[in-house]
Amino acid sequence: QTFTLWREIMNIMSKLWLLADADITSEAYRLVDTGQGYQRLQTSPRIRTEMNRILSLVQKTAGSWVGLSVVHLGDRDVPNALVFIDKYTQVSRILAPIVQCMDQLPNLVSDAAFHRYVSQDWGSIHGLRLQILSD
Repeated sequence: QTFTLWREIMNIMSKLWLLADADITSEAYRLVDTGQGYQRLQTSPRIRTEMNRILSLVQKTAGSWVGLSVVHLGDRDVPNALVFIDKYTQVSRILAPIVQCMDQLPNLVSDAAFHRYVSQDWGSIHGLRLQILSD
């Protein structure tokens, strides 16, 4: 579910940047100590509307939803649209090691000991991939 949500967000990131720019330049703000220093606490109605649309779409696609159904914006966790954009532009750096691992798994089974290990514990590379992605 998380990967699907992130994919959908990344697919429209340029639109989200434009909405964030509109929110930042048109909404009033107040300076607030968020626990991570002083931040501009600012509503972001355009980003919030789009994120609610994306979240609803992903929830319908997923069938059952186990994650949060709240979009944090304009609060102490995500004080403004710029922090929101920064949060999601870091997703690719967070996921890169997982993607590299997934890409390398087929190459690693050429090692007999690794192949036995994978076969005994997960049945196949596919089983190992599912285990890694479920954590």
